[in-house]
Amino acid sequence: MGCTTTQSEEIVRRYLISLGAVVAAIVATVVAVTSTGDNSSSKEGRKRADCCWKDDVTPASISKKIGIRIPAGASDLRAGLKSSDMYDTAILAFVVPDKAADDYLSRMVQKGEKMIPNTQPTPAEQASDAPFTHLGVPEPKSLEKDLLLWGGCPETLESPESEHLNNCIDLYAHKFKRGSTRIYVRSAFE
Repeated sequence: MGCTTTQSEEIVRRYLISLGAVVAAIVATVVAVTSTGDNSSSKEGRKRADCCWKDDVTPASISKKIGIRIPAGASDLRAGLKSSDMYDTAILAFVVPDKAADDYLSRMVQKGEKMIPNTQPTPAEQASDAPFTHLGVPEPKSLEKDLLLWGGCPETLESPESEHLNNCIDLYAHKFKRGSTRIYVRSAFE
């Protein structure tokens, strides 16, 4: 004897209900794991950002390591050096009057090249493993308004300020208040 239509429909209905419950449990598990993963990822990111900073650095020592001159009259000088298994990252930030910044940048950026606006800002916590926020200043990659950026390497540059560079640099200029520009420099070393 076989199942009647009503019995077959009941079996299918129970099967679909069971299948729905299993799918709902899987979706709930995936959502829970993803939420926990995002939280632990951000915790890991913060842990990485806070790890491995050297204590004995000065703006002068970082300037020398990078091979970049700090302009006379610069203020609010800040520097950091972060070590990792693969490379070290040096960061340097200072403030100069707008005119001094323009002069300095025109001597750094190779003739025929221009600094470009940051049209695609990156959230500060995703910008770098060696964030400028460690120095108590905004991460330049997270800024869009009044920020210019440029990058270069010593082997390809021919400019007055680049002749002493030891490695490639990322250079940022942020006109953060009337009459003042903060210059940011980031460079990685093996």
